[in-house]
Amino acid sequence: MNKTWLLLLVLGLSALLLAACGSGSSSSIKTVVVDDDADDASPADDDNDNDDDNDNDDDDNDDNDDNDNDDNDDDDNNDDNDDDNDDNDDDASPTDDDSALSWSAMALPTGLSGQLLGVWGTSHSDVFAVGGYYDGRQALILHYDGFSWSELSWPTRTEPTLFGVWGSSPSDVFAVGYDYLLDQGLIWHYDGAAWTPMTPGAAEAFYGVWGTSATDVFAVGEDAYSDEEVIVHYDGSSWSAMTLPSGPQPILHGVWGASASDVFAVGSTQDCSTPVILQYDGSSWSAMTPPSGLSGAGFYGVWGSSHSDVFAVGYDDLYPPLIVHYDGFSWAAWGGPGGTPPLPYGVWGGSHSDVFAVGAVGYEQDSILHYDGSSWSATALSGLGLHSVWGTSYSDVFAVGIVDGQHGGAILHYGP
Repeated sequence: MNKTWLLLLVLGLSALLLAACGSGSSSSIKTVVVDDDADDASPADDDNDNDDDNDNDDDDNDDNDDNDNDDNDDDDNNDDNDDDNDDNDDDASPTDDDSALSWSAMALPTGLSGQLLGVWGTSHSDVFAVGGYYDGRQALILHYDGFSWSELSWPTRTEPTLFGVWGSSPSDVFAVGYDYLLDQGLIWHYDGAAWTPMTPGAAEAFYGVWGTSATDVFAVGEDAYSDEEVIVHYDGSSWSAMTLPSGPQPILHGVWGASASDVFAVGSTQDCSTPVILQYDGSSWSAMTPPSGLSGAGFYGVWGSSHSDVFAVGYDDLYPPLIVHYDGFSWAAWGGPGGTPPLPYGVWGGSHSDVFAVGAVGYEQDSILHYDGSSWSATALSGLGLHSVWGTSYSDVFAVGIVDGQHGGAILHYGP
């Protein structure tokens, strides 16, 4: 693996990716300064919970009722159709009025000096954010219970940084990353009480993780040294390397699937010059054809609402930002709004007409893109660098990253 690449990543992923895999440019879009003292009251687990959010296995979401409704003694046990209850004391209920929705900074534990690179949850009251401290010697794992964020302890005393997180339930969560001391990829598992190291079996670093259940999990990454396979699969008992199409192993940053037999992994060649899209059909991986005309391009994130509605985001030297879409037959490049960032990192949506992407405008300014089913719009955020986005619904979205120049993590929430 490129050691310079990894070192720069610890010092600030925004600057690294702009320099190494895509060029930055200034933006003319409106800049919004996020209020760090904003009220952290946010919606309870919306019952437009968007079970079609394919980052969460639908069956698992049904098991994860909102713990922030503990003050409710209703006999309906807070099932998916009562999240709009007015019984929630502190958490504002979701609203259908888009004008009442906005991004606000969430309060984090004091003393954090790291970056947050991945976010995922089972509900509004069960959200995980992962990353690493700026010294590159400590992992950073935060958990949100619907009221406040707290830091979780991690299992080793080496030098880990975590890039991605996904789970099938609150007691079955996987975090992936890289251990700088051991110079190898790492995968940790959370059982609802503690994190435990797992044996990944391949790859030098892991950047993304996704699955359909506790016995069907995929992790993707890179291995520039030994050219080992860069996708591993967990069957509920052990991880094993998966065979990829012939040729040099790519760098894979994102993974998402519509089902266990329809999984997409995205990234680039090792020199960051050519985009890579792979698809798994339940038995083998095959290379897909990206849109033509891309130069110096690669992908960082992938998400979809179905097999015929998949978005991938990344960088392209000629036509930033790089947003491509798969309609079930072929990939096509989609343009974003004028003045948008050249380097989207993460993408998530609640439906085809409600997709969020986060990415860099420059070294000290990032942006949030939104697709409403017909066009993209952008909001620039000064002083922030965002890397990952996830939500339970269109009115309950979390984005994580860093506060530029302050060596502090940042978490934004979109809602009432």
